[in-house]
Amino acid sequence: MAPAHEPRLVGGGCDVVRHGVVTLPTRFAGFPSTARATVVHMSDPIRTSRIGLRVGWARVGLATWIGVTVGMIAIAVTSRTVSKPPWWLGASTNPAPLYVTVIPVIACLTPIIAIALRRRSSPLIGCVCAVALAVSAALDATQTPGVAVVQAALAIAALGGSVALWAGIGTV
Repeated sequence: MAPAHEPRLVGGGCDVVRHGVVTLPTRFAGFPSTARATVVHMSDPIRTSRIGLRVGWARVGLATWIGVTVGMIAIAVTSRTVSKPPWWLGASTNPAPLYVTVIPVIACLTPIIAIALRRRSSPLIGCVCAVALAVSAALDATQTPGVAVVQAALAIAALGGSVALWAGIGTV
């Protein structure tokens, strides 16, 4: 137990405490040549480390999902132009309800947000959203097969990028 006049270190981080007599060099004239001292050697500051997505992998994930989002926007615009819209968009004369149209938007933006926050669950969220895009492509396979092929290609790219993100999980 430390004497009452010595400060106590709370919370750890202290490696060595040495009590003893220290001899001062002669250049400190006017001071006593010896003094009682407590020398404390501190270890590195305690870092709060969390498990998450490393910066480089987050950039890869963001580039992947931003590319997928741009591709889905291109599908929406082009398919509406050629009058072969996907199921979630609907024809220009009979558009799909907003709650249906927002499904692929949510499937594209959710992984972008998770990756930007560098969450540990980013790869899983990305895989789930990529599978949702693949299901969307499967729903279009009978009525608009050309659109479905492009959606499936984007879903496969998103799934590949999301699976690769598991390599980037570590201490951040």
